[in-house]
Amino acid sequence: MPHVVRVSRIVALVLIALVAAVIAHPALAQEFDPASILGEWSGRWNTTSAPGLVQKYYLTIKKVEGKRVEGRVEREGRLPPNVGQFDFVGMLNGNVLTFAPPGLAKTEITFSGKTANGTINVGDRVVLQLSKN
Repeated sequence: MPHVVRVSRIVALVLIALVAAVIAHPALAQEFDPASILGEWSGRWNTTSAPGLVQKYYLTIKKVEGKRVEGRVEREGRLPPNVGQFDFVGMLNGNVLTFAPPGLAKTEITFSGKTANGTINVGDRVVLQLSKN
């Protein structure tokens, strides 16, 4: 029985080492390409207090230079301060885009392949769900 326990421990240690090597190896880690967010995205937004009230949201990423992102938002519905469309300059940190045009709430969008999810920080939490066109 002690032999079985010792072999099990060795196997467990080898598996842990293999998993650690795969995680640590940079070639095996999938890197985010900032250029992948360029283009048109569309989807919806809704507030957490009225999840059934879904409105359209359009995001166009025009330019990505390093961490700096230029884009445009067009949205339907009544989201304070009721601005339907605006241009923005934001910052990209990894796969997370953050922007807050003057007079508007901070928006944070996380990109994952051809989908993106985010929030707008107004009095009521606004949730975004987007997909690349």
